[in-house]
Amino acid sequence: QLRKGEYEGLQMQINPHFLYNTLDSIIWLALEKDNDQVIRLTKALIQLYRTGLSRGKDTITVDEEVKHAQSYLEIQKIRYGDTFDYHIDVDNRIGSFRVLKLILQPIIENAIYHGAKRTREKSDIFVKGYEQGGCIVFEICDTGAGMDKQTLQRLRNAIYDNEGEKLPAYGVLNVHQRIALLFGQQYGLEITSEPGKGTIVTIRIPIQSNQTEQKPA
Repeated sequence: QLRKGEYEGLQMQINPHFLYNTLDSIIWLALEKDNDQVIRLTKALIQLYRTGLSRGKDTITVDEEVKHAQSYLEIQKIRYGDTFDYHIDVDNRIGSFRVLKLILQPIIENAIYHGAKRTREKSDIFVKGYEQGGCIVFEICDTGAGMDKQTLQRLRNAIYDNEGEKLPAYGVLNVHQRIALLFGQQYGLEITSEPGKGTIVTIRIPIQSNQTEQKPA
């Protein structure tokens, strides 16, 4: 029960906190009479929350998780214009596998705010997904600002040693904790980065033989 409570608490704490700004953008676009963008942004927001809520389920298919991430990227792309481009390449063969929901969006959020927005040049964000060694693997790569060795080590300490309060990395920490809590410490996030070249976050989740909704033990 303690483990279940911790898991559910972590799950509840992941919330897209850009809602107010997105609605503000919709109002601004409406005042500018840019109806096409209003429709595009509103549809993306609806899809984002429809997938995120998922009728209370803790797990969704890879296809649904990727659709949620794409809706988030579409919203941010409309809001920030030429700050970044995004590219999604996920193997169709893993589309029906189930994963914890809301594991891509927090990582992509970091790629935008701590990568793309901190460089003067236009950045690229790549989301890849494939099967490897009995795992579902996602890679979120950005060509943004990157991190020096000290900052990267602090981030790793925050994730693996539960010192997240020392860095603005709550979303990343949450994703790792939820995966590790359900599947074990050998799964979760790996991060590499280089100043001026960007960051790569790799997510590993074991493929379950029973692909029904996963619940904490």
